Amino acid sequence: MEEAVKEEIRNEALGLSALDYWVLGSVVGFCYLLSRLWLKKLSSGSNSIGEKKNMNENDQVEKEYKKFRRNYVSAYVMALGAEYIQTAQTFALLRHGHRAGYSLIAEVFAIGFCASWIASAFISIFRDVAPSSRRLKIECCLCLAAYTGSSFAILWWGGITNQSHPDIAVATIASSRVIIGMALPLLQNSFDAWMRTAHSALNFPTAWKRRTYEACGSGTTMASVFAGIIVEVCRRQFDEVAPFKACIILAVCGFAIILFAWPTVPSSSHSTDEVAHLSIFSRLFSSCSCRRGFSAFRSAPFSALLVVFAASFFEIAAYVTSATWATTLCRIHDHAPHRTPFYGYVFSLLMASAVVGTLLFQIFNTNKFLSIELSALLLAIFAAFAFGKLALDHTTQNATRAALPPLLFFQFSVGWSVPVFATLKIKFIPTELRSTLNRVFNFFYGLIVIFLILLIPSNTRLTFLILGFGMSFASLALFALYFFFSRRSLQQLPIRHAKLVTTSGASSSVGTNATTTKTTKVSAPDR
Repeated sequence: MEEAVKEEIRNEALGLSALDYWVLGSVVGFCYLLSRLWLKKLSSGSNSIGEKKNMNENDQVEKEYKKFRRNYVSAYVMALGAEYIQTAQTFALLRHGHRAGYSLIAEVFAIGFCASWIASAFISIFRDVAPSSRRLKIECCLCLAAYTGSSFAILWWGGITNQSHPDIAVATIASSRVIIGMALPLLQNSFDAWMRTAHSALNFPTAWKRRTYEACGSGTTMASVFAGIIVEVCRRQFDEVAPFKACIILAVCGFAIILFAWPTVPSSSHSTDEVAHLSIFSRLFSSCSCRRGFSAFRSAPFSALLVVFAASFFEIAAYVTSATWATTLCRIHDHAPHRTPFYGYVFSLLMASAVVGTLLFQIFNTNKFLSIELSALLLAIFAAFAFGKLALDHTTQNATRAALPPLLFFQFSVGWSVPVFATLKIKFIPTELRSTLNRVFNFFYGLIVIFLILLIPSNTRLTFLILGFGMSFASLALFALYFFFSRRSLQQLPIRHAKLVTTSGASSSVGTNATTTKTTKVSAPDR
């Protein structure tokens, strides 16, 4: 009897206590406040001078712009909050509401990623460079309608009250992940495209677009933090499906803002897309052409291949981590079954860590303390060590309490890496090759992500080892980039074969971490 009590005490000590959560939250919060104040101090002087020069003398235009920015950012933040709430709560509903196993949960997340991956590919193929503002507005409404419909479906058929038909409940949750996955490219691309189109159509000064991105960055931070808090409060005070009711409220409010508060802007009369005149089947064939992908590889400089190779490993690790953080947290608490994991709280910490990484990139980029190539190299090395630590902290079935800090640190690296690799792609990849190379690598890393997500339940340690080795290879690629190509500009890099078949539309990539997308646009990059 005494041995059983001692064993239970040891297991309780392995789990995360309330003090551990508060310590991690205090560290992340202190880093965020410090980096935000530091960046504000650096940018206060330069921004005010530049904006005074570009300020429109007409106060009425200024008022119209502020109203436009407020309505746009409000709708975007509500859509982002709905996305975050569903992402943070789906695992908890499956695990604690329906007692689903890790293998089934991994299959649900893999299905959602496949839907997002395929939808992003089709949107990038069929979208013009200058789409109509009306179509973009409809796409934004469809995004919010997807969040509303999937949440209603979970409340009616996928909730914990549907215990008599567990298969129907799990199938409903899986279908909702498919719908949300298809809506994610719209959230990432359509909102931003409409904002840029409206800025041009309403003749706002170009400098004001930066102010819009800064407001989006602050809104992204607020949405990520408060989404986790809403999830945790609703779970603890009500039940596992209560956060989805909050998701419906946010989505409906955002839908109403788009319909009644967004201005009607004229559309561009023509498109500059090279494939705008092609039929749907011609676009699909040209985008999937093997000849085009092979030509891009032959034509690209070696440095461009190194950049895309390293960026792909970072994106693979980011997507797999977005599906493993909840599993890791739950397995930490498997040692101590009497302690319920704080999913919403940890989700907020992960998102805040990514924001801190983005803010520190802006600080170091302003001071020119580190070159872009050296920053990418150091991030890859740190990420490799983080995954090595995660592999050591995982046994076959469980994880130790020390597994959570490496996840936070890697999320910090992700927030820093997004603007870093966006800058590297602009510097080293020729414009005519950028879209094709991204699509080719997106196809292969999508397959790898699906494989690793499905591997997580059976062997989490092996998954983190694979990610660690992948980040090690990325470190080698960035090491070669830093020591052999960092002092050479794009004009100095030879293009081995200048002739290339150019019949492709705009490119976009799938993203689970919408957090870093809008936040990093303060410094103008995108994933």
